[in-house]
Amino acid sequence: MNIEENKKELAELFEKDCDNYQMVSHALFYEQSTYVLDDIPEFYSYEVKCVDSHGGEGQGEDFYSVFSFTKDGMTVYAKFSGSYYSYNGAEYERWFFVTPVERMVTFYEEKT
Repeated sequence: MNIEENKKELAELFEKDCDNYQMVSHALFYEQSTYVLDDIPEFYSYEVKCVDSHGGEGQGEDFYSVFSFTKDGMTVYAKFSGSYYSYNGAEYERWFFVTPVERMVTFYEEKT
């Protein structure tokens, strides 16, 4: 299996049932992966990790999680993005494949 085949398989899994990616992403983000992934045998062959996330209480309404899905030594990354509101919690609105990119960042810190 190659990367494109992994992406195709994952896309089909995320869209398999209505809002399946919503359930999967919530379960993974909250580390309750057995809740959903145990019910989807196609995920058994993937090693799944949350590699980045942003948002939640006190961080504004932008909310996302990035997961790596590794199978047969090949890793595919998917980002689930949405909104967070204190009265409703997190709600994912879409997902898409991403590629990790390293960048140099400059910080401006107070010198004491």
